[in-house]
Amino acid sequence: MSSEPHSGQKWIVDLEPIGRRVEVEPGTNLLEAAQRAGVDLVASCGGIGICGTCRVRITQGKVTPVSLTEEESLDAAQLKAGFRLACQAEPLSDVRLDIPPESLTSVQQMQVEGQESQVLLSPLVVAVDLALEEPNLEDLRADLARVDEKLACQGYGPLRGSLSLLGQLSHVLRHSNWKARLA
Repeated sequence: MSSEPHSGQKWIVDLEPIGRRVEVEPGTNLLEAAQRAGVDLVASCGGIGICGTCRVRITQGKVTPVSLTEEESLDAAQLKAGFRLACQAEPLSDVRLDIPPESLTSVQQMQVEGQESQVLLSPLVVAVDLALEEPNLEDLRADLARVDEKLACQGYGPLRGSLSLLGQLSHVLRHSNWKARLA
């Protein structure tokens, strides 16, 4: 964590355990920083420091000294543990905060379960394995006609492809022992 402002006099505020980060200018309090990061802290008094609901714990970095308002809202043990009121404390360096659940306006939730739904997969290209009978004197059809028949038996339409691809079909079938994967 840096104790020197970054480019243009800004500090980085890390908000844990939410995992958000925001860059703020000096003079910005931690409540405003959290709001800019999209984290809503409870601030019943509107951020003037009298309700004590925007408590955060400073885990790293420097902030402004404890104010009289904070001394009235937080007990000595809380202050010693690093708790501050977000509406009163301003960063003096890069800062990392730990936000207790009771300081958030909505409960932070992690989705560990979900609703299952059936998804019908219908890919544009399907791989089909074919095993053809070796041609004989009783079946003198072209290799393409025999491939189309096997495809029809598996519920697919006729083989389509470029002329050069179809021209290689007989050669490929003979060299692969009449087995092929088509896509």
